[in-house]
Amino acid sequence: AFSDVLIIGEAERIWPKFLQDYLRGEHKSEYSETDRFDLADSPIPRYDHVTPAYMAKHWGGFIQTSRGCPYSCEFCDSQAYAGRKIRYKPVANILAEVEALYALGRVQVIGIADDNFTAGLPRAKKILRALRDWNRQKSKPVIFWAQFSINLGMDNELLRLAAEAGLTNVFVGIETPNEQSLVESNKIQNLKIDLHACVKNFHHHGIMVSSGCMVGFDHDDLSIFNTQLEFYSSMGIPSVLVWPLQVPDRTKLKERLVLEGRYLDWESNGNSDLLTANTFVPKNMSGKKLLQGAYWLIHELYQPHRYARRFEIFFTNYAESPFKNDISIMKPAFAFESVMMLLRTIGFILIIAPLKEKKAVWTMTKAAFGSSHPQRFFMLTTAYLTLKNAQAILRHTCPDFKQVTYPVES
Repeated sequence: AFSDVLIIGEAERIWPKFLQDYLRGEHKSEYSETDRFDLADSPIPRYDHVTPAYMAKHWGGFIQTSRGCPYSCEFCDSQAYAGRKIRYKPVANILAEVEALYALGRVQVIGIADDNFTAGLPRAKKILRALRDWNRQKSKPVIFWAQFSINLGMDNELLRLAAEAGLTNVFVGIETPNEQSLVESNKIQNLKIDLHACVKNFHHHGIMVSSGCMVGFDHDDLSIFNTQLEFYSSMGIPSVLVWPLQVPDRTKLKERLVLEGRYLDWESNGNSDLLTANTFVPKNMSGKKLLQGAYWLIHELYQPHRYARRFEIFFTNYAESPFKNDISIMKPAFAFESVMMLLRTIGFILIIAPLKEKKAVWTMTKAAFGSSHPQRFFMLTTAYLTLKNAQAILRHTCPDFKQVTYPVES
């Protein structure tokens, strides 16, 4: 067993009940909540209980503005735990929560933890207007982060509101350029749109894009890894989260694979690392080659020169933007923590980083210094730290990653 107590469902009502039982020494082994919680009743976290010593180690936090997603992607379990109908917190409650987080004093970045912030477009725009107005009143405005649908990449009003609210980086689930795989997985919102044009339009509004990338769909063969590398190399998306296709519980994908006899229970196989686990039998390659190709792809995407080139494309696209002079992106205020982070990063690059990494950082630095983007130096610092983090994860999960070759037919 992974735990002493299993809690199923949304926590607002379950958690207080569990704590009461626990303090009496009478807790159950399982608590379950089947009803969908009204987010208007969701309490503001007690940030006043967070100690200064804890906050000294952090400079960001998360809020949630909605739950639910109207899309039915076969591999996604968000509908199982949050429902298809989108539920929202009232805007006043969102602002109160943001204010409480901001009052901690060190918060510079606030992530919006919604599975798909833009799933309800009118409400998303209303929230962005409120966050923009709130942020403009602050002597030290914060940077927001959220997950968007790529199919809204041509909605100029949405992107302008996002940029002016402080969203300088968004995560989108592109997953794959293979349209057959998109059809297979029912990711219909990514079909019949120009993915390159959508990403470029984000860039035109001063918003850097991070993306999810999946490999191992039934319509993927061994060529998919090189296809994905070429696709992302041309998109100007520095940070790419690569996953072999996963099979979460209560998804349509798991139902289908169980019926087809292709589902593998990774817990029974004794492997708790999802990145390295085979959770199903792929159709057009072996599970071993799927993992080999995924590691090859991660390694190649995070080669410093490739990463730097994708970072450079963003600033090139922003420089060519027809909108940039009309968008009021907030300038960062002086923050001692940011300056220290920048100085530590520079020191590491100058003293410790290998030569090829120094060259890549020089490329990135030239792109940032040559730009008029108000957040360019913050973007430069966080992009480099993201590169180092990705390399560290790769070393941890696959220590011999440098010896991984491209998978070929046996």
